[in-house]
Amino acid sequence: MLVPEPADHKEIMDTIASHLETKPGKLNYNNKGKYPVARFTNESKLGLCLTVNNYLGIANSEMLKKYVDLDPRVKIMCNIVKYWAKES
Repeated sequence: MLVPEPADHKEIMDTIASHLETKPGKLNYNNKGKYPVARFTNESKLGLCLTVNNYLGIANSEMLKKYVDLDPRVKIMCNIVKYWAKES
């Protein structure tokens, strides 16, 4: 019996992005890097960021969550850095 190979993560993200394009809202899709990222904001300004097989990104998010749990000021600092990075 032949087992199909798992789908390429870029192919998966292309499919997700093409589906999100049909929805009301704003899609910013970057498939140029190692891990494609789809950022989608709906009409209610609810943001969503999707990627596939980016385990380092998950680990970084978990680490930041632990830092915020230790000291709530970390969240404020992260938001300031995020704002600064967007403006630069």
